[in-house]
Amino acid sequence: FSNIITLSDFLVIYKNKNKNMVGNQYLELVDHIKKILESNEYVNTVLYARSNENDLYKKNITPIAHIIPTGTSWTRGGMRFNFEVGVLDIVNKSNNTSFEKFDGNDDKIDTHNATYYVIDDLLSKLQYGIDEFVIELGDNISIQPIFYSGMNTLDGWMCSFTVTVVKIGC
Repeated sequence: FSNIITLSDFLVIYKNKNKNMVGNQYLELVDHIKKILESNEYVNTVLYARSNENDLYKKNITPIAHIIPTGTSWTRGGMRFNFEVGVLDIVNKSNNTSFEKFDGNDDKIDTHNATYYVIDDLLSKLQYGIDEFVIELGDNISIQPIFYSGMNTLDGWMCSFTVTVVKIGC
């Protein structure tokens, strides 16, 4: 794991190396999504395309936002990018015995409420452009709950969406 770099480091290196590159819509879009997630007071760690085992990396502080690209397509109107963004947090269990059948003895509902807020904030802010690009958020947005009651006890929401990016002046 010694050569793992953070998404922030990658974006700085890549941007500096490719300042005048044409067609950097993907880089700009990923950076924009990252900044929105990092600006949310509830998110502590933003990951990009990590596998499940890397989500347990000890330096990742929850709540975690995970950006996963799932595909792209070219249109005459611009580039269309598909993403999944998961927002996960640890469910805290109480040591006290609870006989409450609906709430149980954990904060699963609170965790889902807070992580949904991050997804809602991301989608609301994604509708605005990035400097020289216009962003169009697609209508077919899917948000699914995630329940990991197993070894990592991370719960939250996974959002699937499509964004079309059009370079201004093209």
